[in-house]
Amino acid sequence: MHNIFTPNGRIRRSHFWGYLFMLMILESSIGALVTAYPYDGIHIIIHKTLGYIVRLAEVWSISCLMVQRLHDLNRPLEHLLYLLVPIYNIYVLFCILFVKGNDEINKYGKSPYCSFGTCEFDNGSTLNYNEDR
Repeated sequence: MHNIFTPNGRIRRSHFWGYLFMLMILESSIGALVTAYPYDGIHIIIHKTLGYIVRLAEVWSISCLMVQRLHDLNRPLEHLLYLLVPIYNIYVLFCILFVKGNDEINKYGKSPYCSFGTCEFDNGSTLNYNEDR
């Protein structure tokens, strides 16, 4: 399992989608629990504070997952800022969500499509690599 609270490393599309789905279920569950309990007085302050903390953790984890996807596409962390640029943000988000990452080892780590030191490519070739890289 990847660490969803750090921007280091790489993550493949299917794991990215899985973590997003997991975070969505978690957020929905917390929202259902929070709305089911009536609040008054100090409980409102506690409720809002905990809600902000949970949402802040969720935004941070989604940002880290997006950076890991960018690393899989051999793009730096700074490309996450392109999501703030109108129109171009659609392209960046499309790449993060749907474009397959690089099969090769890059400066962000080994490919998440490889396992146990060997990568097999579509053309039938293989690549053996050392874990120390």
